[in-house]
Amino acid sequence: QRGALHTQQQTLIRLLRRKFSDVPDEVVRHIEAAEDTARLNEWLDGILDADTLADMGLGSDGKSSNPEVNRALSGNGNTQ
Repeated sequence: QRGALHTQQQTLIRLLRRKFSDVPDEVVRHIEAAEDTARLNEWLDGILDADTLADMGLGSDGKSSNPEVNRALSGNGNTQ
């Protein structure tokens, strides 16, 4: 199961970089720390329709429209 989770994380990061080129390190770290496969699947599915990282709930400045994600990105909380 851990291998599948890692594969999802790396696939998401790879696709984000292909689509958006510039993916902030904070977003990459957040994805690498994510252990919720349902959320990873939502992000993977969202790539198809998103025009920006913000459309996916991940702003181009590493900020999310989700306060829980912002806490995780700032190091002030855990999304789990």
